[in-house]
This record gives sequence, structure tokens and C-alpha cells, in this order.
Amino acid sequence: MNALKAMQLEIEDIDFIRRDEGVVLSIFCDNPEPGADGPGCSVEVLDEWGGRWIERRFDGDTFAQSLHRARIACQENRMDRQAKQLATETQRPQRKADDNG
Repeated sequence: MNALKAMQLEIEDIDFIRRDEGVVLSIFCDNPEPGADGPGCSVEVLDEWGGRWIERRFDGDTFAQSLHRARIACQENRMDRQAKQLATETQRPQRKADDNG
């Protein structure tokens, strides 16, 4: 993959993560000695996870890898929230039509 395409994918991941209101993406500087000292790169996402606003960290050997892991988690999180919202809406009692017109 060329550098331009890789950069475009990273920007798409960043845009996706930050799409929802209030979501914060923090990018940590690279670890100069990855491996025994920890991952090479990390990002952190402040979002509503499981009904609470918390920060989750995503690690990877590269910036692109940690960012993409965060995007996948955010995508799954949003799908879960949408499914729960839909389930709640379908369980609400239906309002009866007003007989008076």
C-alpha cells in the first residue's frame, strides 16, 4: 500500500471515530522501544461504552493498526447502541388513535 493510500485510510478512521458528538480521540506519541516496554503506538477514545462515558485504549505495532482497532471497536459499539435503542423503541406500547378525529 502506498503512503498516500495509507494516510487516506487513517483519516477515514479518524473521521469515523470522531463522528458522534462528544467523542474524543487522543493520540499518544510512539514508544521508542516497543515490545518489552509496551506497544509501539496507542490511541484512546472517550465515548459512551456500555452506557457510561469512559476512555478505552487501543494498542498496535503501528499508528494505523491502533487507530483501526479503535475504529472497529467504535463501529461495534455504535451498532450495539443502535440495536438497544431499536429494541427499546419496539417494546414501547403503541398509542391508540384518538377516536374523536
